[in-house]
Order: sequence, then structure tokens, then C-alpha cells
Amino acid sequence: MGPTENGDERSGQGKPPGSSNNNILFDQSKNEQISLTNGFKKLQVHLKNWKLSNHREEITAERLTPFRVFIIANPREKFTPGEYESMKRYIDNGGSILLTLNEGGEGRQMTNINTFLKNYGIEVNDDSVIRAAYYKYFYPKEALILDGVLNRAVAENAHLIASNAPTPKNKKSQNAVVVDKSLRAQVARSLEFVYPFGASLNVQPPSVPVLSTGTTCLPCQKAICAFYTSPSKV
Repeated sequence: MGPTENGDERSGQGKPPGSSNNNILFDQSKNEQISLTNGFKKLQVHLKNWKLSNHREEITAERLTPFRVFIIANPREKFTPGEYESMKRYIDNGGSILLTLNEGGEGRQMTNINTFLKNYGIEVNDDSVIRAAYYKYFYPKEALILDGVLNRAVAENAHLIASNAPTPKNKKSQNAVVVDKSLRAQVARSLEFVYPFGASLNVQPPSVPVLSTGTTCLPCQKAICAFYTSPSKV
């Protein structure tokens, strides 16, 4: 196996996924639209302390094991059942997968990734997120979302709200409900971000939605980012 563009694919061999290793593997085996040299150049600037590698062969548990994160950015080919099983084992053993998909979902991209995602309660819809009213960005599919944060931890980790903000324990109390609504509104508006040329998600347990389209984009208040945590990591 020859070296990849940013190093050898096996550079992190010997360290299990989810450990303190700093190896990231970028998949290119499914004709991904985004790669290290096309779309992730700015990201590399922020990952100077990480070892980045490309992957162009069949996805197997053996190839994934040395890496802490496996990134699949807009795949445009189908995965095999064996590759699904390898990715599942990788997650169960502590590895992390970051997956993105363009507008139109898997139908437009000619992939079948929803078959894998549905095991975790996630499904990419065959739609496009657009902003219903013009603001800052001319093209509707460059959707500026002003109130799309669903998970309080996102705002806390970005230091946009205090981690000790009050959380009501008794929602039957009228005052508690007011605090709860106020906090949720504060969290939702804590971070503005652009979601360009993306699709919405259907999210069910065991996964948790963390970002949504908010109230000014269509489809309204639909998830666009979700997390799943393996029980082995809890």
C-alpha cells in the first residue's frame, strides 16, 4: 500500500480508535466531492497537530482501526454491506465518523449511505435547505441560519452562553417555564452559521439533533446536524 497525499494510510497503526492518537483518515473510495486538496485546505490549517491521510481502497475494519476519526465528505458511490459492517465495528470500538452529504440527499448523489445511518436513527432527506427571506447572502441555498442551535452544549463549548446558566428542575412552575423558554431562545440564537447547498435530516433516538434550519429557512425547524454516541464511549 503506497503513501497517500498527506502521509501513509497506516501511519497511526498500533493505536486503537478513540484513544489519544491524532490520526484522521479522509475517504476517497466513494468518489467523494470534497478531499484534502479540494475543499479541506482551510481545515488543514487548523489541524496542524493531526496526521491527515487519504483512503482510496475498500473500507475495512483493519484499515480504519489506526485512525481516531474517519471522514466521509459527500460520497457519490454506493457502499457494500461489508463496508457498513466495518464502519459499525469501528464505531463500536471507539472510533468516530464524520459524514456529510449534499442537497438532494443520497438519491441525487447516487449513494446508499442512509442504509447505514438508519441504524443510528438518522436519515438524510432528498431536499434542499433554502433561506425564505434575503439577508446577507444573495443565493437562497446559501442559507444563513440565525437561530438553529438545538443543543445547549454547542453554545457552552463555543463560550457563547455561561455553562452555569439556570436549568429549571420543575417545569410545572410558571417561573421555571419562563426561564426554560428564555434559555432555549438564548441557546438557539447563540451562534449564526451558513449552511450552503445542504439537505435536512430526520433524527430519532439513539441519535440527538444539535443544529436545525431554525425559523427563517425551509424546511422549517428541521435537523441538519446530529450526533450519535456509542454505548462503549459512555
